Amino acid sequence: MMGLLAAAAALAGVWTNEEQVRFAEEAGRPAPAWVGLRVADGRVTPIDAFGTSVGEGRALTAGEAAAGAPAAAGAELRRARAFACWAAIPKAGGGWWGRRDIPLHDQGGMARLETDEPLPQRFDLKLRNVVWPSGPNRPSLVLYVHEPGNPRALAYAWANPEATRVGLNLRTVQASCTLAAP
Repeated sequence: MMGLLAAAAALAGVWTNEEQVRFAEEAGRPAPAWVGLRVADGRVTPIDAFGTSVGEGRALTAGEAAAGAPAAAGAELRRARAFACWAAIPKAGGGWWGRRDIPLHDQGGMARLETDEPLPQRFDLKLRNVVWPSGPNRPSLVLYVHEPGNPRALAYAWANPEATRVGLNLRTVQASCTLAAP
């Protein structure tokens, strides 16, 4: 029993199939459904890309703990690293809107940014640790800025996949993400 508890604790964190989905889309193949799971306290809870629970948590099975990753039929899950981010957006009337301690993970984690103006500006941040399946591209930690609902990024910046920080300044939005302390 103690070995099972230790295995369940070792699985704690967020797991997604972000890379499997994105590369299928880029190759023009049918993409599987996006799967995100949060493992905490021996329980698995489905989440969306924004980290919001989308279903009831359930206890890890012995098979999941022994296999080293939570089960999700057909999904190729990768474990995420947690990051703490900040963002700043210049307001139309002058000054800045800012937000600190934005939690993101590097397996497709997203956060919505929305200014507190009468006509709010909206952006989505996305963090992805990309491991290309083929070709000359090297693995990269990538920070994306999207218009909400638009899968094509307005802009992105990258660093090596082991980086502990990545940031960008587009003048219309600034953001930086730092690896969270374990």
